[in-house]
Amino acid sequence: MRWSMRLGVVALAALAVWGSVEVRRRVRADSRFDLSSWRIELGELPSWAPDEMRADLARLDLGGSPEEPLTVFTPRVLSVVRGRLLSTPWVRCIPRLSLRYPGFPSHGPTQNSLHRGPARTDADPGGVTIAATAGGPPEKGWIEVELEVRVPLAAVLSDGLCTLVDAEGIRLGSPLSLERARALGVVAIVGHRAGLHGRPPPPGIAWEDRDVREGIEVARVLHDSGVLQEFASGPRIDAIDVSNVAGRARRGECEIVLDCGDLRLGWGRSPISPGARTLPVPEVLQNLRRVLQNVRDIPGGHQVLLYTSPLVMGPWSSPRQ
Repeated sequence: MRWSMRLGVVALAALAVWGSVEVRRRVRADSRFDLSSWRIELGELPSWAPDEMRADLARLDLGGSPEEPLTVFTPRVLSVVRGRLLSTPWVRCIPRLSLRYPGFPSHGPTQNSLHRGPARTDADPGGVTIAATAGGPPEKGWIEVELEVRVPLAAVLSDGLCTLVDAEGIRLGSPLSLERARALGVVAIVGHRAGLHGRPPPPGIAWEDRDVREGIEVARVLHDSGVLQEFASGPRIDAIDVSNVAGRARRGECEIVLDCGDLRLGWGRSPISPGARTLPVPEVLQNLRRVLQNVRDIPGGHQVLLYTSPLVMGPWSSPRQ
């Protein structure tokens, strides 16, 4: 009797294991539960959002491997999806993420993530929150997500191509032509040194090159002050030249220069430079606005030093290095 009970328990356990394996097999075979065919569909994007952002997010694969496909019943499935969404450099954080199970109407059960993105503060670099979905009609289930996407601030020119960066210096997406970067309305950073830290980092990684970091900081000041938007239709600041950061090209001359058509506007040192500055940043910005408002009165081929009071102006004759 005892042996028969043991055999019965073993048989039931084997049947349970078989049933579990069979259920798993059926779930894997049911396309409703498979996330490999789900694609990100973005909601309304801001006017500045480049097509490259939409394309990179649309190409994002939420599915798993053939050996271990990702389904709505995968343990911690939302954590897996969150990690894959954060793998694209365009996504800064994910404030909200939820899963609607297949077969339930819109008011049916959902599985919600237990964490939200970091709280925003006034000191945070710019980011814009957009809505997105992945999946299909209710019978197939879907994922609802809020993405805080990174805002392109500048484009670093390197070896003839540009890489977009945000205010944190994170590289965004694939290389672009200089013309395409300017069409996106971002200022170019030119003249940085080649070398170990002068090569573009992989997408999603921050630039470490000092020249580039100082150029990004000047771009951030120009953006936050509203100067770039105020003069977007002209006279336009085309580039931030960092070739003389720390005086490495022309010692004793202006370290950072703004290119504005055929004018060169000497910015001086960046806000993060360890060197001393003649004027505080607000006064440099005030001088920049004065020059841009009266640019027609300045002869072409001249340089204006924005970091002096009164302004110093003269022909620009030194070769750019």
